[in-house]
Amino acid sequence: MKSLNYTSALIEYARYVKDKTNKLKSEGKIKKIVTPYIKEKFLSFSYKEGNVSYNSSFEEINKEEFDWRSFTEVEDEFKKDKIYLNLLEILNKTFNKENVQLEFYLSRFINTLVREIMNDASDDRIIELAISFIKDLEKSPILWNPLIWLQGIWLIDEDIKIGTNIVLKKPSEKELSKEYNLQTFPYLVGMGMPRNYPSSILEISLRVKTRQEVTNEINKLIIALKLFKVGSIRSTRTEWRSDSILQFGGVSSSFRDFGTPYKYGISSKDTSHLEKFLNIICPIIPRNLIQPGSGQIDYTVIAIQRYDDSILKPEPVESRLSFAIMGLESLFLKENERDELQHRLSQRLAKILSLCGSQPLEVYNNLKRSYDIRSSFVHGSPIPAERLKEASKLAEKIIEYTRISILLFLQLKNIMEKDKLLSLIDNSLLHVNAQDKLDQILKDNCTVRAGDDNSLT
Repeated sequence: MKSLNYTSALIEYARYVKDKTNKLKSEGKIKKIVTPYIKEKFLSFSYKEGNVSYNSSFEEINKEEFDWRSFTEVEDEFKKDKIYLNLLEILNKTFNKENVQLEFYLSRFINTLVREIMNDASDDRIIELAISFIKDLEKSPILWNPLIWLQGIWLIDEDIKIGTNIVLKKPSEKELSKEYNLQTFPYLVGMGMPRNYPSSILEISLRVKTRQEVTNEINKLIIALKLFKVGSIRSTRTEWRSDSILQFGGVSSSFRDFGTPYKYGISSKDTSHLEKFLNIICPIIPRNLIQPGSGQIDYTVIAIQRYDDSILKPEPVESRLSFAIMGLESLFLKENERDELQHRLSQRLAKILSLCGSQPLEVYNNLKRSYDIRSSFVHGSPIPAERLKEASKLAEKIIEYTRISILLFLQLKNIMEKDKLLSLIDNSLLHVNAQDKLDQILKDNCTVRAGDDNSLT
């Protein structure tokens, strides 16, 4: 075996583990045990505009599973064999790692192999696992196929395929029906399983090196979907699926339900539009938002954070309105400006949105009325009843203005400094030449100029 390269050596060792496991299984040294589970059984199920309605019952079931405790008792038998020691030597020379680390890696590999073999894995599957382990050792990109439960976006059609690696689909009974090990989750007895059912399910396919890279892509997609239209989009559960032996998979969940005050639906008619939108917006989303702490916090980061607060936080409508205005302030006010902030912001916003199809006077008046509500709310003053009645509609409008503004500023950030852009907006209110220049800059650089129809120019 010493003459073999490490690829051949690992494949040969995987076959050896299969033979040894089957032998130990026949001798009763590696076993399967019966494990109790609780499973939700749907008696009826319906899906309408992202809302899942159902009747269900719970039942306990027994499943025959690999007993890791019996394997632990015989694990040393695998490590005492000469073929294992020879493999360890080959890997040490190839990858120049400490034996302790390699032994840990091999232990994970053997454990995975044994689990699969106990479930009658084929020879092809054994070779596949060996190749995956080789990729891990070489730190090569591996295939990830996570499933992400989303709230805030729902589907009209069964599924939507976006490009070659993204699918959005309706939740189904099969995907929502989960089983829980009662030995691991004993508290579920008598109380049922956690229910935080999604309004849609996102499935992506990526070939990258680490789980962090996958997390970054998921975060980027969710931010972009929140900007495509106003939607309180968040993930509630991620099932990490990959070919990796060494990188941990499993499931991460959030059982907190803050509600979804804003949500939107999409259909197959939106596929081409959404794909173009994601291709334009995803690459320019600030890195600090994708992986917090990894990039600079600038005015676009702050604006998106306040936009998130306005659509995600469980707050009264006055608070949502205040967060959205804060997002606009981070975009449309200069750092050294101290006077007439409300007027400056209202004028600048009205002007730039007029170039996106909005009525400037309506935008100006909506923002001024919103400022009055925000001022009363922030200072703890009673808000007149007539103002409270319009607060919800105003919040929707101001949040939409914030969304559109974020899209424009993201696309212009590397084209023009913020203060120069704001000065140009001010000048465009007085000079035709400045207005023509501003309009041309938007036409040349803002491929996404989102109005009510989210149009791409």
